[in-house]
Amino acid sequence: MSRFRRWLLKLIPLENGEVNTVYFSFFLFLVLGMSVSHFFVWKTPFTGIPLFFFLHALGQCFLEAGILLLLGRLLKRWVPRWLFYSFIGFSFAVLLAHFADFTIARLMDASISYIFHYFFGSGLSHLVPAFQSLNLNSVMVAIVFGAIVLIPFIGIAFYCATDRLSRFIPWKFSMSRLTLSLLVIGSALFTLDLLFQPLIPRTTYTKYQKALPLGSTFLQPTPNYIALHKSIAEARNEQDTAMFKEKKKLLAASKPNIYLFVIETLRKDFITEEITPEMFRFGEENISFKESFSNANCTHPSWFAIFHSDFPYHWTTMRDQWTHGSIPLQILKDFGYKISVFSSADLKYYQLDGLLFGKNRELADHIEEYTDIRSIDPCDRDRMGIEALSMQLDKEESRSGNVFIVFFDATHSEYSFPADFPLKFTPIVKEIDYLTLTKESVEPLKNRYRNACGYIDSLMGSFFAKLKEKNLYDQSIIAITGDHGEEFFEEGAIFHGTHLNHYQTSVPLFYKFQTNPWVPLDSCSTHLDIFPSIIHYLTGRTDFKDLFDGQSIFAPDRSPHRMAVLNNGPHAPLEFSLENAKEKYHFRFANASNIYASDQLEVIFPLNHSSIEESLLRPIFSSYPDPY
Repeated sequence: MSRFRRWLLKLIPLENGEVNTVYFSFFLFLVLGMSVSHFFVWKTPFTGIPLFFFLHALGQCFLEAGILLLLGRLLKRWVPRWLFYSFIGFSFAVLLAHFADFTIARLMDASISYIFHYFFGSGLSHLVPAFQSLNLNSVMVAIVFGAIVLIPFIGIAFYCATDRLSRFIPWKFSMSRLTLSLLVIGSALFTLDLLFQPLIPRTTYTKYQKALPLGSTFLQPTPNYIALHKSIAEARNEQDTAMFKEKKKLLAASKPNIYLFVIETLRKDFITEEITPEMFRFGEENISFKESFSNANCTHPSWFAIFHSDFPYHWTTMRDQWTHGSIPLQILKDFGYKISVFSSADLKYYQLDGLLFGKNRELADHIEEYTDIRSIDPCDRDRMGIEALSMQLDKEESRSGNVFIVFFDATHSEYSFPADFPLKFTPIVKEIDYLTLTKESVEPLKNRYRNACGYIDSLMGSFFAKLKEKNLYDQSIIAITGDHGEEFFEEGAIFHGTHLNHYQTSVPLFYKFQTNPWVPLDSCSTHLDIFPSIIHYLTGRTDFKDLFDGQSIFAPDRSPHRMAVLNNGPHAPLEFSLENAKEKYHFRFANASNIYASDQLEVIFPLNHSSIEESLLRPIFSSYPDPY
């Protein structure tokens, strides 16, 4: 026996009920490596606040591994073998959850709870559309679920395999010393919190807590709240809004065809002459904006904002209470329009079809959706949609009085284009490798996105040519936008749904009217403005405050503020930004269970605000008049 081994055995007295210390050491070092690596990726010096979180991460690694080791020892001694091995399977699942959390934090600047909330937040019924929204086919979904089911058994097999190795290193530990060590580590971390937690700003805390194995320190910074002088306005009542609509007696002078293209994940600064020449030229020749934004950083509240023209934090309330769909679409139906929908994206996602088109899709006269054929790539589904729309143009009844709505999906990850599509931008990734993707290696992924944007642009070009061939282009109303943007590690995340920054909310917003008779009175616009602008053009009226929150781009009394909400899965968004040309604020409703009962807002950004002008918050207090 070597001197080193004798020293270890003297330090850790032998006791009965030996457990596999190699397995738990593996757990410790893997979690330790993942937690510590965050600090090297962030390239932060180990001083001040980073040092505080670095010490906390180290302590939590030993605390978690030690607690599992202690539990394993107790269970092996006192419970049946099947229960002990169930615990081993659970501990291995925890280890892989740490790996998933590490990967998600590295890629999306979020935690595993974000993914769990996304997939399971609205029950098992949402699982299928949630996976479909990621463009995963049935085989890939089966692999994911199969891996989840096998994880505990793999953990048990790994434990048994390393148990043989552990016998050659028969370390046994004193339970009393281990318990005392855990108490010392826990007390030290708590003392560290007491001393330094008051000095840490909450936004800084939110960044660094992702490196912690337990996801949080024992004490957290106190949120910075501002009191609201009254509750925010409730979501509109459907019956009252319908009555407002009837009282207005809106009339359209004519019924030109309306084409609305909603392109998945289309970021504004990728609409260039080089990447998307057709849409770039369309924007140059018609109405576009220096700045244009979605009202959310994810699909479902963005679609709601577009078609209801209401602040998107109302989307869940109206989803659960409204039955007849979008008021702007109802107005167009009252004018005598027929509504046709061609969708490559899943209309059933978060029950959006009922929210947009009514409980039984009653507002839509014709719907073609291609998502049921999962073997077809999104780019091919997009092509099918544009071809079906083009065929409609050959019909005499399609020359006027139609609303054609097209949802494209190829620009959603995995960024799809046909195999024979000529690539302008290379090199590209063949598929997204989530394990190795970094800020330094993201350019080939961005090239793939650029090519997907280029493919959508080619479809748009062919459609514009068809409109001109049929002499329908000049007499049509056309609106083009993306549902949200996409981030490529500019602020520490990939994709969307995680940050309320301009990368995830900046989208193109282009209009073409028959004559473009007015000039927009602002250099900025959002999704809320799309249908108010179209209805204004058709009726000459802008008095729609009792019908929706959006305003026509030509209205003289436009609000200088714009809003965007943060993805909150199937629930009402809790965080939102309000900004204008000079300032930007990021808030969170204090009452997570009922945003309308919130009597205060947490100010997430900026950190050091002296005061907030009441005019900035005025839009969320707008109350709707009594229709009676």
